[in-house]
Amino acid sequence: MKKQIVGALCALIMPLTALAQFSGDGFYRVQNARSDRYLAFVDNKSKGVSGTSVDVALLHTWYDFEERVAFSPATICYFIKKSGSGSTFSVDAEGQGYSLSGVTGGMYLTLRGVSSPAGSYTISGSSSGATKYIADARLTNSDGEVVADKTATAASSAGNYAYWYFIPVDLNDNYLGVKGQVQATADGSYWSTLYTSMALRPQSADTKAYVVNRIVGEYAVVHEVSGIVPPATPVLFRCTSAAPVDNKLMPLRSGGSASTNYLNGNYYCNDVDDTGNSFPHRNVREFKPSTMRVLGVDSDGRPAFVSSTTAPTLVQSVVDGTYVLPANSAYLTVSSSVPDVLHIVTEEEFIAAGIDDVTFDGTPADASSAARRGTYTLSGQRVATPATKGVYIVNGRKLVVK
Repeated sequence: MKKQIVGALCALIMPLTALAQFSGDGFYRVQNARSDRYLAFVDNKSKGVSGTSVDVALLHTWYDFEERVAFSPATICYFIKKSGSGSTFSVDAEGQGYSLSGVTGGMYLTLRGVSSPAGSYTISGSSSGATKYIADARLTNSDGEVVADKTATAASSAGNYAYWYFIPVDLNDNYLGVKGQVQATADGSYWSTLYTSMALRPQSADTKAYVVNRIVGEYAVVHEVSGIVPPATPVLFRCTSAAPVDNKLMPLRSGGSASTNYLNGNYYCNDVDDTGNSFPHRNVREFKPSTMRVLGVDSDGRPAFVSSTTAPTLVQSVVDGTYVLPANSAYLTVSSSVPDVLHIVTEEEFIAAGIDDVTFDGTPADASSAARRGTYTLSGQRVATPATKGVYIVNGRKLVVK
């Protein structure tokens, strides 16, 4: 039992161990003091401990802050100091839908400060008297430069690659931002989806967050989330820039509220070919065009949720060629009768103007489209006839039954 606990401790939450100048409870990234790569939590699987061997294959180390790290929630964890004093103490951690104590039955990680490199820590756990340290793999080029992402490893002794900086997440150099995934050619805006266990507060008025609170006919009706996006809430972002540095988000442990949301979230996309391994770590969610919609654009270049595998928000698997969802992304689950393209409109457009008056190319939407025929409630449910008082969409037109 103890081995299983330590296995989860050393494997399931290692990405939750990133503190370089640990200054108290808060959100941190963990950066290796030698390679400069960052710990990333890419999986939620663990074999645990076999003898004194620890499975940490769910922990990867990433390089290139601007291109990989700045917009990834997988590199951020909330650390909580539990016991100890001075430079040696234990921590609990939260991130990617997990807490350390929750998956280990109350066990924690040990951080030990070292004098060189100054400000760095070792991260360790013990099993059957054996202490294991989280370390970075040592792949560099002939000039000693980091050239690739790697899988972390469990070392029996602390060495140059087992020292880590815990860097507080802020709005300056160690920021989290939204990276534009899709550009709407109509107005030049950028759109992205995001799913994280943290609450998020956009720092710019140009960074707007939405939930999908209705699916009616061929429309996904979005509602703006004012202020803070609640934890574990899949959202759609609209930005005026594709660069994360222009779309900064402040992570929070709690706060915010959101209305009904039809978006679903996906934490992981660990697309590795590990067939035959004693404990495989491949963890992907396959895209199914018949019942799923992902962010893309419609034929007029406006944002929409689409069924096409050519959507820029999908990833083609290197293992089997299937299309899978990116990590920390959001998507819609729909019935097989839903149109292939769901045009994104705001709640204000939908309610105030009615579907008749929503235009996409300068002319009213075509109410004769087969996909729009039928009677729907505002929640997107198709009905034979309006049976009670309320607002309905009939063949694409708004009908008020009094």
